[in-house]
Amino acid sequence: MNTMLPDQRGVGTLITTVVGNYPKIGMGTKTPNLRTAISRGDRGEMTPEQIQGVRAEVTAEVISDQIQAGIDLVTDGLIRWDDGQTYLARAISGFSFTGLIRYFDTNTYFRQPVVDGLLKWSAPITVADYEFAAANSSKPVKAVLTGPYTLARLSKDQKYHDQKKLVLDLAEVLNQEAKALQKAGATVIQFDEPAILKHKDEFPLFQEAMGYVLDGDRQIEIDAPTTVVMNVTETADGDTTLVHLINYDVQLTETQKAFGIDEVPPVTSTVCPLKSRAAA
Repeated sequence: MNTMLPDQRGVGTLITTVVGNYPKIGMGTKTPNLRTAISRGDRGEMTPEQIQGVRAEVTAEVISDQIQAGIDLVTDGLIRWDDGQTYLARAISGFSFTGLIRYFDTNTYFRQPVVDGLLKWSAPITVADYEFAAANSSKPVKAVLTGPYTLARLSKDQKYHDQKKLVLDLAEVLNQEAKALQKAGATVIQFDEPAILKHKDEFPLFQEAMGYVLDGDRQIEIDAPTTVVMNVTETADGDTTLVHLINYDVQLTETQKAFGIDEVPPVTSTVCPLKSRAAA
């Protein structure tokens, strides 16, 4: 994946990066197999601390793998994530979990989050992961979060019974998580939003939610054949750039048709601060 970020002259700079997730197996002979470690933990043969140690080893290995491949902007591989939903939802007050369901129309399954209370952010969720990755990388590290629309769409709502209120509350939660990442030093934050292409008629809600996440002006841009970028933005002090990715596995022509875009516009950037609406 390539991403356009503005340099100090305002000119777009092409950098190489990755979507985020890596397989949860060892990348080479030096690294233990994480799936094996988790299975051993389920049988009581490894402690949670030992499994966390394996996760750390695998994370360091995938970061090294990206650097050796020449990637400019690396991720931690989301090695600690079971999937794109449950890792965040476990740490957000108001969620519980039900059984496994299919992830869109793939052969992948995830444990569906259930909204049974008002959703609230209480403490950083991914900051420790980011700090570990940054400490183990000689290249800049990109933080990755699932966006509010997708997280809401893939959850079972037993509390709000109001899709808009649910999505916007999750946007506020993720705004606080993004601010915590920014405070920890994250210079790039990616929000994954694959669900919007399954519910294109709800794009106005999606757009409003991203306004809550970013609290800034919004625009849609096409960045690469398989990626739609929304709000490639920089904070007023230039410290944090937020790259919003709607989908990373859809042909450009399908994306264009989905949003009525007839031609690819140039990549540009807007400037807006990352802040909480409550503090505004």
